[in-house]
This record gives sequence, C-alpha cells and structure tokens, in this order.
Amino acid sequence: MPWNKLLAYGLVAINLVLGYSLFAGDQGLFSYLELRGRQDELTRRMQAVDEAGLALSNEIRLLKEDRVYIEKVIRQQLNYIRPNEVLYLFPGGDETDTGAMRHASKD
Repeated sequence: MPWNKLLAYGLVAINLVLGYSLFAGDQGLFSYLELRGRQDELTRRMQAVDEAGLALSNEIRLLKEDRVYIEKVIRQQLNYIRPNEVLYLFPGGDETDTGAMRHASKD
C-alpha cells in the first residue's frame, strides 16, 4: 500500500512539472503566444517599410520624369511663385507643410 501512494504522489509531481513546462516554461504556451505577437508586429512593420519604399520609389520616378510634379514640389517646399503671384505665409504654422499655408492670387 505505501508503494501505491508513493507511486501516485510521484506521478502527480511529474504531471505538475510537465504542466508547468507546458504553460509557463521557456518553450511553453505563454512564450509561444509572446513570440507570435512579436512576429505579427514585425510583419506589420515590414509591410509599412515596404509601402514607404514603394512610395519613395514612385516619388523618385516622378522627380526624374515629370516636370509638373517637380514644379509642384519646388513651389510647395521652397515657396517659389510664378510672375504676378503673391504668396502669403502665416506665422505659427508647420513650416514643413507650406502647402496648407499657401494662398496665391493674381495681381
């Protein structure tokens, strides 16, 4: 009879150790879920970088080939104007986005 109890306690202890390693160990379920979350985040970041790279490639192509786009960029970023135009710049705005602050009118 004592051997049966000892065997039962031993099996329960082994089950507890295996259960702990299944859920909370270094290679357990919680570690897997954490790694899965990190993988999803890195996948999202890679997609964002790919989209940004595609947008930059498109902008480079436009800057090489499209004179209208080049003129638009120069006018927006460097505040160039055409003859007989007046450019109003309002203080306190975001100076990198002058397109929202530009108001050109003919004289």
